[in-house]
Amino acid sequence: MSMIGTVLLDEIVEKKGVYEPDQILTELHKDVVKSLKQDRKEKASKDGMDIAFCVFDIEFKNLKFAGAFRPLIHITDGVMNRIKADSAPIGGVGAHTPEFTQQKVNIKKGDSIYIYSDGFADQFGGARNKKYMTKRFREFLFSISDFPIQEQHIMLKTELDKWKGDAEQVDDILVIDIKI
Repeated sequence: MSMIGTVLLDEIVEKKGVYEPDQILTELHKDVVKSLKQDRKEKASKDGMDIAFCVFDIEFKNLKFAGAFRPLIHITDGVMNRIKADSAPIGGVGAHTPEFTQQKVNIKKGDSIYIYSDGFADQFGGARNKKYMTKRFREFLFSISDFPIQEQHIMLKTELDKWKGDAEQVDDILVIDIKI
């Protein structure tokens, strides 16, 4: 799915000239459905993907965001804001094309922006072999947000290793931190 998504995103932005995050996700959804023949129920793959998509405008000091099940975390002046995503995937079997919501976030020097996959929060571990969970993950991101990105990388790896112990990693994990 990641390879299909990458190829389709390139086509949407470079060839079709679509630059607004909500429109990009809508086009991506349509193209995934078409590519995987999900519009034909008898041949349909049920594969889909979650995505957080941002477009930064440093000149106007904002970013535009749209998400398919993946939120954005914006930390500014010691306050964490969760910008919710739409509850719709890219692709998957469905009769309609979801409408994705575009949100604008004002940014300034010193802010942290996080987008991430569900892999960390879904990791099993701890004393009772439970999932790490999204709320705990957001709180952990907030607790490390003032550190340099290189240190955050080490802190995330240490936290994950401590949590999972001897358990296998259950999913891919991606965490992107952008310091403004």
